[in-house]
Amino acid sequence: MAPSPHTSTVTAPCTSSCVAPPPPPPMPKKCPLDLPESFEFAHLIVRVDSANPDKALGNYLNGTVSPSVSSIFNFDFPENLADKTCHLYFSLPEHDQLETSAYEFGGEGKFKVSYLSGVASKETAYNNAPKVDDVLKEFTLTPGTAVAISEREGCAAGQTVSFEMSAVGDSYLNYFQDFNPYREFSPLPPDLITADLLFPAIGLYVIPS
Repeated sequence: MAPSPHTSTVTAPCTSSCVAPPPPPPMPKKCPLDLPESFEFAHLIVRVDSANPDKALGNYLNGTVSPSVSSIFNFDFPENLADKTCHLYFSLPEHDQLETSAYEFGGEGKFKVSYLSGVASKETAYNNAPKVDDVLKEFTLTPGTAVAISEREGCAAGQTVSFEMSAVGDSYLNYFQDFNPYREFSPLPPDLITADLLFPAIGLYVIPS
C-alpha cells in the first residue's frame, strides 16, 4: 500500500523538565484620585462625639468617623477661585497604594458628607457644632475608589466652609489625611514623573476646575 501523503506531528507531553513561560506582569493599580497642583485640603479637622457631647476634642490630623464620632473639615477658599467650579471628593486608596498614610475601615462602609450652616473651631463639641444645612451625599466607600460628592460654582471664594463626614449604621473609618504629591519627594525630574508615581490621595479634597 502506498504511504499516505499526509503526515502529522505528535507533541510529546510536558514533563517535569519543561519550563513554563513566565506569567504576564500584573497591571499597575490606578490611583483613585491623583491631585493636581491646584487642589484644596482641609486646614482644620475636628471630631465631635455624641457620647461626649460637651467635650471639645480639638484639632486632629486624622479623620475619624464611627457610629458616635463625626469629623468636621474646614476649607479656606482663596479669592482667586471666584471664577472656578469646585468639586468635592473623598478618596480611599487600597492599603498597598499608600506610602505615607494608613487607615482602619470596617462595618457597612456607608457614610454621608454634609454642608454645615456655620464654621467649626478647635472649641467645637457635639452640642455646639454648626447645624447641617444640606446633606450633600450618602455613599458606600470601597477601597481603591474615589467618590465625587458635590460641586459648586464660585467655590465659596474668600470664605471658610465646614463639611461634616458621619457614619451610616455601624460604619467605621480612621485615616491619616495625606495630601503630599509624590513629585515633591521624588528624585526624578518633573518630565519623567507620571500619575502612577504620585501618592494616591486619601481623604476629603476639593479640586477647582
